[in-house]
Amino acid sequence: MKVARQGQYYTQAARILGLVATGEPGDELTLTILGRGFARSNRVEQRTYLRRLLLQREPTRTVVLAMRIANGLDRRGIAQTLQTLAPLADSTAHRRAFTVAAWLSAVGLAEWRNGQLFYTGPNFPLINAAQDRDAA
Repeated sequence: MKVARQGQYYTQAARILGLVATGEPGDELTLTILGRGFARSNRVEQRTYLRRLLLQREPTRTVVLAMRIANGLDRRGIAQTLQTLAPLADSTAHRRAFTVAAWLSAVGLAEWRNGQLFYTGPNFPLINAAQDRDAA
C-alpha cells in the first residue's frame, strides 16, 4: 500500500535527521530531545532546524560538500555521490537523488539552474567527513 510505504519513508527521514529515536520496525515512535524541540517550534524555527540538520547529517552533508566542490551537480552526480556512501543500485540512487535534491531545495539550501543543483546556503568552510572524523 502506497500510504503505508510513504509513512515508512517519513519515519526513516525523521530517524536520519535525529528527530525520532531508532527502534525496531513496528515499535512506537519516540521523539528525541531534538524532535521535541522541533515539534514545539514555529515554522520559521523548524526551517532553521531542518537546514542545520541537513547540513550536519548524512547523506545530505556529503551531497552539499560535493555540490560546493564541483560548483553544482546534475542528478546523476548527486546519485553517484550517494553511491559513495552506500552500495545502491543505480535506480535507487537516482530516486534518492531526487529526494535529497527536493529536501535541499525545499529549505533553501539549493536551487536548480540549467539542469544542475547549486548550493545556496550559508558560506561555511569546506570540511569533508573524513577530516571531521580525524579532528574528533
